[in-house]
Amino acid sequence: MFHSLISFLRCGFLPRALGIGLVGLALSLEGAAPPANDTCAGAVVVPAAGPFPYFTPIIDISLATTNGDPFLPDSCQGNTNVSHSVWFRFTPAVSALYTLSLGPDTATDFGDGNNDTVLAIYSGAGGCAGPFNLLLCDDDTAGAAFPLLTALSTNLVGGTPYYIVAWVGQVSSAGSQGQPLNLQLRVTKPAVPANDNCAGAEIISAGGPFPYLTAVTDATVATDATNELGSACAGSRGIWYKFTPTTPGTYIFSTETDSATTVSDTAMAIFSGSCGALTEIVCIDDVGMRLRAVLTNTIPAGVSRYILVWDLESKPIPGETSVQLRITVAGPPTVATLSASNITSITTTGAVLTMSINANGYSSRYFFEWGPTTSYGSMTLNRALATGLTVPVLKSDTIANFTPGVTYHYRAVGSNSQGKIFGVDRVFVAATNAPALVGPAMLPNGNFRFQFAGNAGQLYGILASSDFIDWLDLGNASDLGGGAFEFIR
Repeated sequence: MFHSLISFLRCGFLPRALGIGLVGLALSLEGAAPPANDTCAGAVVVPAAGPFPYFTPIIDISLATTNGDPFLPDSCQGNTNVSHSVWFRFTPAVSALYTLSLGPDTATDFGDGNNDTVLAIYSGAGGCAGPFNLLLCDDDTAGAAFPLLTALSTNLVGGTPYYIVAWVGQVSSAGSQGQPLNLQLRVTKPAVPANDNCAGAEIISAGGPFPYLTAVTDATVATDATNELGSACAGSRGIWYKFTPTTPGTYIFSTETDSATTVSDTAMAIFSGSCGALTEIVCIDDVGMRLRAVLTNTIPAGVSRYILVWDLESKPIPGETSVQLRITVAGPPTVATLSASNITSITTTGAVLTMSINANGYSSRYFFEWGPTTSYGSMTLNRALATGLTVPVLKSDTIANFTPGVTYHYRAVGSNSQGKIFGVDRVFVAATNAPALVGPAMLPNGNFRFQFAGNAGQLYGILASSDFIDWLDLGNASDLGGGAFEFIR
């Protein structure tokens, strides 16, 4: 039996909590079954010759078991600490180095971020009847940036069948509450990339359109010869690009999270000249506290620049070897005003204002204007963004001392040396009392549902508690329009 007290502690800036008991809402899993590859007999087959990279289907393993699993040593959590396993079979066509990944280069879903994957590869001449010989296993070595993700690289013999088992070593709240827990295996056969040297540099489109994304390159076996350039930022496994813009301007080159780069620690340099006679203009290792590289450079029309991206890890980290460069034109920040939310406590009315802002490569600042009219009259603190950001980030600030029942206007503001940008005007109404629930009920599938009336266009967050002390965030209610809202769990 599931017993929960639902409180609108975060709903529409309410001055007090409203509790209601919902009893007997057990989650029904009747008719559900483990995935087809829950055991060796149903193993998903990876094609012998790819094409690589090869992505398996995405599999929900929330109901998977560990029935029939082979031995797993304690160094990889052991069979007593893992659960929810699925199987794959791979008989490579040729002997080569292969990488098997459940890491950030896959669609593996880690729910609330706490699922811990484990991966092992076995040989077995007897097929699913065994015995299985453990060749290699991995637990949490996919890199510092993704400490709970898993991948491994090893040399495999052509024509030999291999069995791959993927586990979840720690099930997050998502998996434990019956939500999908998706897993995907990526298999690659790393090769020296075409743009491993200056002469083979990937050509960036001269006219964009921007933002422009290069191809995704696997740097696993790229060479280290680029260190001879003597750059202060030089690392291992360099990847080359060439850019000759048709329009003069200031351009931003990024391996941040706005790209498909999975290398956890990159460095970057920009050169003028030509292959064999290059002069470094600028290089960078880390951007602020982040390990990804971002560079800004002003380039005349028709003038070529060579961009070199390095992996700074001493050895390639399986599952974190992809490099992609994103090129944008520098400019004023991009700002979006988002919905207001939250009261700050049961007894205090306070609205949390949120924006999405992209600094577009320049040192930028942000704040909110707010007040009872579109003249606003009040503003939050003017705060600085981290230098060099080229991806949108969410920023919030809390305001208080407003009158319940009054409509307030607010907008986001961002500025840098290229200009000041204003987000659209939005409004919220501070509620004067708690909303009334309408028709709370248990649904046939075991979920529960209720509706309530609120302020149109606002976010209503739902919290659950059994003691009014510890609270679980269940997510936001759905806006049905016209001030009507619904929540289903």
